Amino acid sequence: MLEVLESGYQSVQWNGKSLDLAVMNSATAYRVETIFSKEPETIRWIESMEPSTSVLWDVGANIGLYSLLAAAKGVSVVAFEPAISNLEVLQKNCLRNGLAESLLILPVAVSGQVQVLRAKVPTRKLGRGASAPYLVSLPSQGSSVDLGTAALSLDSARELFDVAPPTHLKIDVDGGEEAILRGGVSILAEVRSVLIEVADNPESQVAVGSMLSGLGFQRKAVPARFNQLWERPD
Repeated sequence: MLEVLESGYQSVQWNGKSLDLAVMNSATAYRVETIFSKEPETIRWIESMEPSTSVLWDVGANIGLYSLLAAAKGVSVVAFEPAISNLEVLQKNCLRNGLAESLLILPVAVSGQVQVLRAKVPTRKLGRGASAPYLVSLPSQGSSVDLGTAALSLDSARELFDVAPPTHLKIDVDGGEEAILRGGVSILAEVRSVLIEVADNPESQVAVGSMLSGLGFQRKAVPARFNQLWERPD
């Protein structure tokens, strides 16, 4: 359910609470309007998390809507997002809803190692994802500029910052999923479930599946085109 508030915010009902979400252009409006319908498998996954024992790392958080839902449920969340325009909206949403204690925002990309990546970053389009720095060519997303982007691996993020390791890991980066998994072998040993968006090509599907199954995860059947849910057997 959406309720229009003063200019710039819409309200959604979630877990018995009302969340105010920033709407700053057509892209952010679309994300808010489809928050529960665009990826119902993601909503069900977040609903299944036990607040007192769950930690979610959201890699490629964008404007952070799923991070916000998890944090509002009581889950501890670490959101990774390199695009400054998206970070502005994510921070607005976090502060507006009083979630700063449970939602940590790290303004970095995630890759297979600590490095500087070149990424196509939108200059004016809030709510657009940065073109994955791991790819050499992606369709245009409007006005963008190539910028150097600081990147960490999942394992290095754990080592560099005093943050709780994830029990649940969400990856949505539009390319480079294999590198991210390779850079998080240690952290993945503690993860109970992984929700990952995988490029729609056989090579990526096979590579990601091989890596996760090799780490002891089993793929669960979910009705989704790109998202894959992997869990450790009980």
